[in-house]
Amino acid sequence: LLGSNPQNVLLAARLIIYVGERAETRPTVAEATRRSLGILATKLGSGELSPADIARIRSSLDWLIRKTLSGRTDGPIYVDAVLVAAAWKDPESLRAAAQLFASPGTPEARRIQALSALIAASGGSLADPIGAVLVDLKSSTDFRGAVLGALGKLDDPAIGELVLSHFPKMESDLKPKA
Repeated sequence: LLGSNPQNVLLAARLIIYVGERAETRPTVAEATRRSLGILATKLGSGELSPADIARIRSSLDWLIRKTLSGRTDGPIYVDAVLVAAAWKDPESLRAAAQLFASPGTPEARRIQALSALIAASGGSLADPIGAVLVDLKSSTDFRGAVLGALGKLDDPAIGELVLSHFPKMESDLKPKA
């Protein structure tokens, strides 16, 4: 539904609202909402949506996102709401996404989603958490490789220098990704 047709974009937003209103009390509906917001966050992060489509979606979903962000941080759709709002450059959500990315306790797939949202939003300095991830041997090489791949979207000399400074310490299978 999230194609270039403005009516489809609004229909997708209405569908997310419909299921999102019921997410707190119904696990199956929460999963559908989480997946829908996850797809939206991915599309926002990839640049697939036009600025006009983003504005339409944001105006429709903003209240649901705000309501979710003001609720429980362990709520069923909280992380996905953070990722969507971070892609909209919401300052609170950018901080929350940075914490998600930096936290070793967050599943690696979610950490990559958080990094993608931060990159899409140009969400402040990423040097500290990226540096910590690159030297964290407890994180999988697949995860650290995905981080390096995501960094290719940045045009930030400081990040390039950071990656180069960690290059000698990287495992041999990570070096080609740097």
